[in-house]
Amino acid sequence: MISALVVATALSAEPGVEGQELPTSVAMYIALLEPMVVASGSSVTVAPINATVRIGGILNGQHALLAGISFATAFLSNSNGVTLSFMPTYRYHLTPLRAGAFSPYVQAELFIGYASGGGGGGGGSSTVPFGFGGSFGAEQMVTRNFGITAAAGLRFIHSEVTGGGGGGGTTSGNQLGIYASAGLALHF
Repeated sequence: MISALVVATALSAEPGVEGQELPTSVAMYIALLEPMVVASGSSVTVAPINATVRIGGILNGQHALLAGISFATAFLSNSNGVTLSFMPTYRYHLTPLRAGAFSPYVQAELFIGYASGGGGGGGGSSTVPFGFGGSFGAEQMVTRNFGITAAAGLRFIHSEVTGGGGGGGTTSGNQLGIYASAGLALHF
């Protein structure tokens, strides 16, 4: 009886939905964990965990053009405020996205952000980080509309810091960061 129910359920399912390539669609990627280790001169720091949301289109199941927004509680150790970054991103899936399948990808991104926070010595400061990055990752499509992603990559970051308690002025610096991310994918 149970075998007949399983066979009837399998026959009544939509043919070709699972395993079928995703057509051109809209996607939303939500990365809730994105820690980064950053080297600046002779110091190494761990950047705070932040959240990134990317929304955009996927063309033919392989080419993703995404616009992202990232929120962090601080940017490296330059400020105690909140950083908001805009991140245009291109992602190329090495194998087309398919429901129920694993698809590795390479990704390139640009970003520019702004942070305002309290600096040491009683003065406020603002930080403008910008740069670029690249990563390698994968997406496991659980169903046609839902997946799980993970990636690791490098980012070059140039920061302009204005103000602060030490007499104001502008300072700049370059950092190289290694980061990892894990998140969810929604396809519409």
